[in-house]
Amino acid sequence: MLSIKIPQDAFIFTILGTVAEFEWVTMRERQAEGIALARERGVYSKFRILKLSTEQIEWA
Repeated sequence: MLSIKIPQDAFIFTILGTVAEFEWVTMRERQAEGIALARERGVYSKFRILKLSTEQIEWA
C-alpha cells in the first residue's frame, strides 16, 4: 500500500506516474504514425464504415 506521507512512497508514486505518462505519449505517437501510414495507403478513413447495407438497416 502506497502512502504519500512517507517520502520514499511519494518518490515511487511520482516515478510510476512519470513512466505511465511517458508510455501514454509514446502510444499516441505510434498511433498517429500508423494512421498517417494508413492514410498514405488509402486504407484509413476518419469515419466509420457501415457494416450493414442500407437494405439491412431498413429491414431492422
